Amino acid sequence: MDRAWAAACTLALVLVAPAPLRAYGLLSHLAVVDAAWDGAVVPALERRFPGLSADDLRRAHAFAYGGALFHDMGYYPGGSRALSDLMHYVRTADFLRALAEEARDPDEYAFALGAVAHFLGDSEGHPRGVNRVVPLTFPKLRRKFGDVVTYEQDPTAHLRVEFGFDVVQVARGLYPPEDYRRFIGFEVPVPLLSRAVRRTYGVDLTELLPRPERSVRSFRKFVASLFPKATRVAWAYKKDEIRKAMPGASSARFVYSLSSAAFEKE
Repeated sequence: MDRAWAAACTLALVLVAPAPLRAYGLLSHLAVVDAAWDGAVVPALERRFPGLSADDLRRAHAFAYGGALFHDMGYYPGGSRALSDLMHYVRTADFLRALAEEARDPDEYAFALGAVAHFLGDSEGHPRGVNRVVPLTFPKLRRKFGDVVTYEQDPTAHLRVEFGFDVVQVARGLYPPEDYRRFIGFEVPVPLLSRAVRRTYGVDLTELLPRPERSVRSFRKFVASLFPKATRVAWAYKKDEIRKAMPGASSARFVYSLSSAAFEKE
């Protein structure tokens, strides 16, 4: 069990290193996982579960995405604000340790490592990025709160700025549509969450999230709709920069739409 936590800490140290990502919306959290995938996440998975196939790793990638996103699910429709607040602000390190130590297979362990990535993204991205950009974007908030505005002071402004950073990610080619097509899915291991929540907070997951599978499905649909919106906005405002970063890009190729049938297939 100590080795599991050591691997998670190793991933944390890797992600603390300077990187171009300084503020983290949902897509940016996924990009952090991608950036650490080959150099940190895969080695950690293979140390604990030797002999993983390419298919095993592809499936684990979706669970790592789930770990990177689940902390924020309560701030969007269908989630539990109480659960997300607990994971962000109450015994966060203990919860991450519980995820890593309670993981029983590669998928659950990948989810735990993705959760560590989320924590590091927030720790770096919010103080250095979002909290400082919000007052620059919304002058009224700057007059009210000063040069730093926290999520608690204006949640809506924070979410808008985070989406803006996601759009910038897309516009600069840091999260191209081809990657989104390949890794649109994310998975959440509800049994692992149940064990970790019980161990850390002493309550059943269903007390905070009565229908977890249904909530995850709703959140998945929301995330699936986010990337088409980001690509559409990015193309509308930054198409010249996009063409420089991605020669040959066009609106038809760059703006990605996901049909209901394609979503269900994913």
